[in-house]
This record gives sequence, C-alpha cells and structure tokens, in this order.
Amino acid sequence: MNEKLPLKNQIDGLPAQHPRRTAYNFARWREAMELSHAMLMAGLRHKIGPEGDLRSAYHQWNAERRQRKLAAYERAAERYFQRIKTMNLEEEKHDATDSGD
Repeated sequence: MNEKLPLKNQIDGLPAQHPRRTAYNFARWREAMELSHAMLMAGLRHKIGPEGDLRSAYHQWNAERRQRKLAAYERAAERYFQRIKTMNLEEEKHDATDSGD
C-alpha cells in the first residue's frame, strides 16, 4: 500500500463511513496485521533457531492455535446449552406452579 494516507487530524470529524476515514482505518489495521505476522515469524525463528524449518514451525503453531480455538468454541457451546437447559427447567418449574391456580 504505497498511496499517501491522510493524517489522523485530517480525518477527525469525518463521518464513520467517509472514504478517507475508511482508508485510514484499513491502513492502520493492515499495518497492525503485518507487524503481528512479523513478530510471530521472529518469535518462531527465535524458538527454532537459524537452521530450523520456519514453514514447519508455522504450520505446527497454526495447528495448535486452531485446536485451542476449537476447544474454546466447544466450551462456549457447553456453557450456552447448559444455560438453555437451566432456563427451560426454570420455565417448566414456573409453569408447574402457575397451573395450580
């Protein structure tokens, strides 16, 4: 991305969907992603050393990251369904006490 971006003070006050604000925000996001990737690669390179296989290390890291993410989704689903079950039991209990009127 080589185009000149507006300075922060030039976009202050512009509506959220203004093209210059959008371009500015996208450029900042892209810069953050590129820096994050560079830091990840530097960390992996440090971990495996100069002779290590960086591509393999990245694939291993990504597989572990996906496993952690999947486990987090599974835990969230378990909490969600437990909450639904609890709500249904409370509703049934409420309905049972209301039917005695």
